[in-house]
Amino acid sequence: MNDIIYDCSYCLSHYVLWNKEKGAISNEKREQYLQLIQNAIKIGKCKHCKRENPTVPTTLEMDGLFTEKDIKNRFFVMMPCIDCGKYTKQTKDKDIKPCQYCKGSMGVASQYRYSIRTWNTTKIISPADRKKMGAKK
Repeated sequence: MNDIIYDCSYCLSHYVLWNKEKGAISNEKREQYLQLIQNAIKIGKCKHCKRENPTVPTTLEMDGLFTEKDIKNRFFVMMPCIDCGKYTKQTKDKDIKPCQYCKGSMGVASQYRYSIRTWNTTKIISPADRKKMGAKK
């Protein structure tokens, strides 16, 4: 109940502003932290991804290749299903979810994974490739 956390929707940074290990929190301090979170939600960016000068690009934008959508999708990959061969969006660091189409298991071979930025709907997996992918054991 005393935990105050915030996850930035732009850069996915995780902040623990207050937790039970720090002890009790006064109502005034709690309101200050909640106001900080509301301001960050309103702006849509946290202190790590917000710029003071809008003409200076962030590190991810320096080369001009990354759009805001690309930056938000950098933690996701498209993985093929062993059973149906269709691709499902997966988080790179989390547990692998079953296929959204047939609820089958996803292939774990990394050569068939694609970033969302480079993936397109014309990519298909042949039945022979689906046998090579293997299942997670």
